[in-house]
Amino acid sequence: MDEKPFALEILTIERPIFTGEARALSAPGEMGEFGILAEHAHFVSGLKNGTLKITLLEGQEKSIPLHGGFLRVEKNRVVVLADID
Repeated sequence: MDEKPFALEILTIERPIFTGEARALSAPGEMGEFGILAEHAHFVSGLKNGTLKITLLEGQEKSIPLHGGFLRVEKNRVVVLADID
């Protein structure tokens, strides 16, 4: 894979779900599904029920179901504040 990585944190009120680097992320935004890659422009979005799909550094895919939340992209770092069962 030749995509550059970005820092990713997925947090809930109770605990961190994921902290590390990723190559891609797909999320269910309130206005529709969107993707994030490294060096993405600054961005904030509400999230709706759906699944976060993460491509890790080694190419593995990880899926995390969520029930809403918020996502922020800033300076090659993505922070997801999620409502997860």
